[in-house]
Amino acid sequence: MLLRCIPLVLLLLLPSLSWGSDFHNALSLQGFTGLLNTPNAETIDEGTIYLTYSNQKEPERRYRITSEDSVNLALGIYDGVELSGRFFDARPYGNGRDLSGNAKLRIPFIPRGPYIPTFAVGIQDVYGGHNASFLKTKYAVASEELWRFRFSLGYGTGPDRMKGTFGGVEFKAADWLYLLAEDDTTEKNVGVRLISPSVFGFPAHIHLTVKSSLDHEPLHPEFAAGLQLPLGLDHNYTKPIPVPTPAPDGKQTEAPSPAIPAAVKAAPTPADAAGLERLVKSLTGDGFQNVRVGYLGTLLLVEYENARYDHNELDAMGVVMGYVQLDAPAPFETVRMVERKKGISVLQIEAPIPVLRAFFQDASNLERLQDNLKISREVADTTGFTFVSGGGNSSYLTTSLWVYPGLKAYVGTEVGVYDYLISVKPDFYVNLWKGAFLDMRADIPVTWSRNFDDGKAFRSDRNSAGVERVMVLQAIKPADTVMMMLGAGLVTTESYGTANEVSWAPGDGTHRFRLLHVYTTGQDKQDKKQEYLASYRYLYTPLDLYLQGTAGKFMTQDRGATFEIKRFWGDTSLTVFYKNAVATDNRNHQAAGIQFDLPLTFRKDMKPGLVQLRGTDDWTYSQETSIAKKNSLNWLGTSIGARLEPPFSTENLFFNRDRLSEPYIRKHLLRLRDAYVRYVVPGEPVTPLP
Repeated sequence: MLLRCIPLVLLLLLPSLSWGSDFHNALSLQGFTGLLNTPNAETIDEGTIYLTYSNQKEPERRYRITSEDSVNLALGIYDGVELSGRFFDARPYGNGRDLSGNAKLRIPFIPRGPYIPTFAVGIQDVYGGHNASFLKTKYAVASEELWRFRFSLGYGTGPDRMKGTFGGVEFKAADWLYLLAEDDTTEKNVGVRLISPSVFGFPAHIHLTVKSSLDHEPLHPEFAAGLQLPLGLDHNYTKPIPVPTPAPDGKQTEAPSPAIPAAVKAAPTPADAAGLERLVKSLTGDGFQNVRVGYLGTLLLVEYENARYDHNELDAMGVVMGYVQLDAPAPFETVRMVERKKGISVLQIEAPIPVLRAFFQDASNLERLQDNLKISREVADTTGFTFVSGGGNSSYLTTSLWVYPGLKAYVGTEVGVYDYLISVKPDFYVNLWKGAFLDMRADIPVTWSRNFDDGKAFRSDRNSAGVERVMVLQAIKPADTVMMMLGAGLVTTESYGTANEVSWAPGDGTHRFRLLHVYTTGQDKQDKKQEYLASYRYLYTPLDLYLQGTAGKFMTQDRGATFEIKRFWGDTSLTVFYKNAVATDNRNHQAAGIQFDLPLTFRKDMKPGLVQLRGTDDWTYSQETSIAKKNSLNWLGTSIGARLEPPFSTENLFFNRDRLSEPYIRKHLLRLRDAYVRYVVPGEPVTPLP
């Protein structure tokens, strides 16, 4: 029946078809990019995430089950590299619930062109103990596009899926319509895939795939539905914009040619005071704290603290630079910007003001700015500078109320397919003296699944509403590249103690070393625990890639190591991690998983004041699975490698979620223009979404 409908649908649509040249790479019902149950040689676009659901029953067990539900999560972590995880629930088929992983690599260094196939290799059901793999296979596949067809041919090793030669064809009838046919070595299948346009202008797409086996009940099709969206958005603004520059009388005029004018050697005169006062007023009026503006000869000094632009410190830098190139009087040649956190100077940036003006006017001057920009964690002394009166906006004794959700989620456990606990976490934060602050956080459960009810399996993981943290923390900067954080108080709901860390990032920040120590004791003084960890992190700038290894004793009292690969897309980071530790049962355990970190607040929050209401700039969700041993399954929710981090670690609080290094800033200078256009330039449209 489905085969008869396809030509009719195509015939009706032909007059209005929109022919595009590029094929959309979507997920198959198995969770890898491909057709229906077979792969093609393409991978998910870099920086893209897919989430799909399918009701397809696997052939080898379809007669022993009443239904099967599969959920796939797939990630394009690099160009040509795809990782995905699949959870299925097929009860009452034995232990018909399992989590498996897929990996796929498109063979690099093969040029794309007519009649040159694309090649890929992959593996399905990466881990599984003896008798615990239900979908295992390894495969190689080649694909070639001819006109509006894409042909794929491959070979799989099985034993569970694609054992032998498989192949298929995709026909792109329109940008939103694909017709599919394949042989997956077990059955022949046909199907239709629909892809929605962007959802409300956001680069996200909804997918629907309908599939029927020609060898088993063709009149009873199965389907998959999913969502594709970017992991994050890069805020780069490249359109030329007119940049006004100050005239001697203080009025704004159009910017001159981007060429750098000859240096003005004269020291500032009283006539320039209006421009300096205007700069102070612009910064304090925008909500920047601890503002100081001074000068020494033709060097302009601007010190500030950002507590408003909460997605990325580069937004604050762009706004401050924008005000500088607008308001700085003509005699000043160079600006030195000093960023502070909790009154502590953490970064210094210097640039010629004419170069800044040229860059903000036209993004083609990016390379010139990179060549003239100086970035350092070594902050110069301010002796000899003359400071302008009227600065301020002190951060001391100001408060913030952070409100954000908490989520506990257990997927595919022995007692349930999906269990959750959602809570609200109000986090009250008071700035004290230099480097010091008070943090008080509560946890208020709001809703949960039945396995968190009284008498159920996860009841012990549901706490009553109450205070879960009250700590005083003190940050200290003993050297330019060293930062310490010392904290004490109520560390968890039922334990008091201390949480201390020290981080050292020598040079430009490519390398970072960190030591962490946490000590807790229960209210009865009996349940004492210690955590001591050492870590090393390497930053590979071209990919915004962070490689980190950590070893020691974790808060769950297991001893071992973790390895993490983290990458940023815009302000969202994805971490893939592996854990190996000896737990308190004296047995070795392994686990692997993924973690997402993203801001759950506005890019520009309300101004700080008596009380600033906002969300969190670093909300975390992670999911992991044990790596199965012989005669076992891959269950989620392992308990090794758990870390108790100090609230507001140095990495997050002082160093922009580890993005305040020189290499990161230099790579993302276009974001400065985006923030300037959005928040400073009157009447300019916001940056369009990609």
